[in-house]
Amino acid sequence: RRCAADGPVVKGNLADCTLCDALVFEAPVPDMASSANCPTQSCFSTITGRFCPLEHITTTDIDNARCSRRCDATGAGLCSGMLEDDPPDSFALCAFRDECERLCAGLEDCVSVDMHKTKPRCFLNGPACRGVEGERHGMYNLLVKEGRRTCWSTEARTFCPENNLDHTDPPMSQNSVEAAAFAALRQHQCTVKCDPKRPVCPPSMQSTGDALNVRVVVNEDCQDRYCTGSSDLEMDNPDDRFAICLPRDQCEALCADLSQCASFDMHLTKPRCYLNLAGTSGDACGGNTRDDNLYELVTKVAPP
Repeated sequence: RRCAADGPVVKGNLADCTLCDALVFEAPVPDMASSANCPTQSCFSTITGRFCPLEHITTTDIDNARCSRRCDATGAGLCSGMLEDDPPDSFALCAFRDECERLCAGLEDCVSVDMHKTKPRCFLNGPACRGVEGERHGMYNLLVKEGRRTCWSTEARTFCPENNLDHTDPPMSQNSVEAAAFAALRQHQCTVKCDPKRPVCPPSMQSTGDALNVRVVVNEDCQDRYCTGSSDLEMDNPDDRFAICLPRDQCEALCADLSQCASFDMHLTKPRCYLNLAGTSGDACGGNTRDDNLYELVTKVAPP
């Protein structure tokens, strides 16, 4: 707004001090500058089916979480992460993902975590693992510490039974990023892109054995590998239409791009997730969660 001391500036028939002079507004101001600052958080990204072997941190700061200290033998709860052949000097930690991430975040030398997919078991990795994507392993995920705008907290062995995001009914008002995310959700809907009754890879590439002690042979060249997430779905089950056949990192990316998405339920051994709306109380699930050993609840943590 620009007005003369004795009244409005008159240009043509326009004399209104409540309007902006666009040309003056866009003109540079001497000795003044501005910049955008988008703060990041220290959090962990997920590389599915990878680990960084034999570069583990052995500091005494994590002694209390070591399986050999926390457990007398393999058993229930956290001690289910201990293996019978773990040596006494093993630095395997019997902890769920949230504790493994917290321990790594508190150590400057820790750059990543080898996290077992189904057991409360992890290894903290030192600087030698920085910048590497790790080796293939069917039962581990590599959690890489980095600065990001959107982070994720993980609650083990639970899921949100309600408030699934219906990707077939996008909001009327959405930006280009959200429009692309909704299109991707429809594309990767398990019951749309996959036939649960059709083998998606040769049998040798399928999961075999008990659900929590499964041996997975990973073949990253198999084009339909994410359709393994549809193997136990039913085409006519209305709840199964919310299933998205993608690994965790891609589920994170989709949820991050959708303002409606507050969390997602991630299957531990299959590339399958369910995106969730915020609960009526504003939290990720409205305080209504359900125990399930094969799922984890992944909640969006907005930047400060």
